[in-house]
Amino acid sequence: MRRLFGTSLLCIVLLVSSGCGGDDDSTPEPSQAEAQGGEGGGQGTTVPDCPFTEDQVTDIVGQPMTDQQNCLFGDGKGVASLTVTTASESAGSATYETAHESAGGRYDSIEDLDVGGSGYVAVGELGGEAMTVTEAGSFTLTMSSFQRFDPAGYEDTLRSLVDAALEGAS
Repeated sequence: MRRLFGTSLLCIVLLVSSGCGGDDDSTPEPSQAEAQGGEGGGQGTTVPDCPFTEDQVTDIVGQPMTDQQNCLFGDGKGVASLTVTTASESAGSATYETAHESAGGRYDSIEDLDVGGSGYVAVGELGGEAMTVTEAGSFTLTMSSFQRFDPAGYEDTLRSLVDAALEGAS
C-alpha cells in the first residue's frame, strides 16, 4: 500500500511539474493534418484522404459495397472486402520495394503500373493488391474474396480503382 501511495504521489508530482493543466502559454500540439504533413508539411509528406465513396466503390467493383469507415469497404455479408491504405509519397517510397517483393510472393502474378511514379498490381485466385506512389501520395488497395472475380477480374478492377484514386487525388 505504501509503495502504491508513493508511486501515485510521484506521478502527481511529475504531472504538475510538467505543466499539465497549468497556464495556457504552452505551444499547442499540431493538428492531425499538420502531423501527417498537411498544412505546413513538406513536399511529399501530405497524406491523401480516402479517395472513394461507397457509391464509387460499388460502381467500380460492380456489386453493392458498404462503407465500413477508414477506407474499408465490405459486401455486407462479411465475405468480399476492399481496403485502401493511404500514405504520403515519402512513406510510400520508403516501403515500396518491400511491398512489391512481398506481393510477388503472395500472389500468382505481378506487373508494374505506369502511373507517373511507382506502381504495381498483383493478383491471385482469391484476391489482389495494387500500390502506387506518386506526387499525390501513396495508395495501397487490397481486394479479397470477391466470388465473381478470377485473377483477370481482380486485375481489371484494381487498375480501374488505381485510375480513380489517382484522378481523385490530383
